[in-house]
Amino acid sequence: MGSGGYKMGALFEQQIKRIQNHDWHLNYDKETHTAWMVNENGESMDVQTFGVCLDALKNQAHEMKEVKTQQSKAGPLDKADRERLGIRDYKLIVDEQSEYAREVFEVYSDRYDIYTLDYFYVVNNRKEYDIGFQAHLNKYDSDKVLESLQAFVKRSKSWNFWVY
Repeated sequence: MGSGGYKMGALFEQQIKRIQNHDWHLNYDKETHTAWMVNENGESMDVQTFGVCLDALKNQAHEMKEVKTQQSKAGPLDKADRERLGIRDYKLIVDEQSEYAREVFEVYSDRYDIYTLDYFYVVNNRKEYDIGFQAHLNKYDSDKVLESLQAFVKRSKSWNFWVY
């Protein structure tokens, strides 16, 4: 998975292909103060999407360099990766090493207001999601999840036993 498993490229694959296969120019409307990108065929893309795709391309290049130099960092996001990816609200929930695998659960948001829950195992220096998961929530879905999570936490505080 490369750097922390943060696969923006997979989320924006079509847009990235559009960027790679065309020449783009920035257009700006002075009256509305809006900017957008236009390719040689007249197809447009908003600047924010274009920026996300450029970041994804940059991250793919970083991951390709890791593969080429065989210096993959399968594990929690380190400080340098968090800064490079614009990660905010980072919290490492689980980081435990067993004889056969490393278990990692981390949560964070990014500069595009996507909240990520990333739970995986590292086996032979590769991320494995067979038992884990990766979830990406926008600000609207995060609000809905927060409601449910807060209700669960409130209810669980009244429990005086744990069920395993």
